[in-house]
Amino acid sequence: MVLASDRLISLDFLEKTQCLPLYRYTADGEQVCNITDWGIRQFNDHYREEWGNVFEELAGPEGITAEDIFAYTHAVLHDPVYRHDYRVDLLREFPRLPLYPDFHHWAEMGRKLLDLHIGFESAEPYPLERHDREGVDPKRAILRADKSGEAITLDERTTLAGIPERAWEYQLGSRSARAESCATGPTLPISTKLRPKRNARRGGQSSRPRGTARSPCSVSKARSIGRVTLPRPANGPEYVTPSPRQRN
Repeated sequence: MVLASDRLISLDFLEKTQCLPLYRYTADGEQVCNITDWGIRQFNDHYREEWGNVFEELAGPEGITAEDIFAYTHAVLHDPVYRHDYRVDLLREFPRLPLYPDFHHWAEMGRKLLDLHIGFESAEPYPLERHDREGVDPKRAILRADKSGEAITLDERTTLAGIPERAWEYQLGSRSARAESCATGPTLPISTKLRPKRNARRGGQSSRPRGTARSPCSVSKARSIGRVTLPRPANGPEYVTPSPRQRN
């Protein structure tokens, strides 16, 4: 999973993930780009040769920038085809980037994804229909999804209807947005005070509170934007990993 943030995040943001920012800052407050000059040159040299006379038209007067590469990477790592084709390698090492001919389109998609991830809290809410039963005091959260009725029952009182078909098709990893837990999982008390459970093996320390459960929709492994590695020319190995001297 790859997400973006414009704030400092905890490394538990996505279950023991890694944070690889576009910029870092020195002790004096100087902004330093994390994408090396060597990496930027590799992109520009490759696409200058690929696009020929239309390079400046597609890349702009400044050429391909670090921000373009960051957006391109964000888009590629969200591509379902890329994730499927390299699923084994992605479990073992940092992602490697293919150099697609239509770089500018991928970079544009990446910028839109970045805007969605960073600004999701300010996005306009979808106009769902909320139905509340009068005189009902909910004691438990139900969280039951009804795809045929395009609705989700939150508890004994509240139901959300008018859920668009696209929402049911969304997947987080291998799980649907409906999630089996929402359809058949146990109901959890809303107002009951959660009591900590003593664990004798931990010397009486409290373990996970009773009444809570690990969400089956939680992400157990997470990955972020990794080091950029690039293909060699056709007569060389498949990928290039820059040496420390080249990175400088």
